[in-house]
Amino acid sequence: MKSISLSFLLYMNMELNLIRSKGKCSFAYIIASIRYWVIHSITVPSIFIASWLFINMGLAYDITGIKASVEFSEFFGTTQASTRESKVFALRQAPHRAK
Repeated sequence: MKSISLSFLLYMNMELNLIRSKGKCSFAYIIASIRYWVIHSITVPSIFIASWLFINMGLAYDITGIKASVEFSEFFGTTQASTRESKVFALRQAPHRAK
């Protein structure tokens, strides 16, 4: 019995050395690592904050050349948009006619 467990331990040690030499780790090992959570608890929120700032400061509109939603409403005028919305609302409230 000792020889089986010893050979198993040697096999596992060889397997771990092979994994380490290629720089690969199991997914469970990575998820259980504190280093993973420290890195991702900083990077993931910072990506969301950076993208929110990128959109809200207007940099995305400046870089792509797309008009911001405020510029669209100024171009079309607020009365057109409100009239169109009121017509759609009125149509949704009207009872359907039988054909």
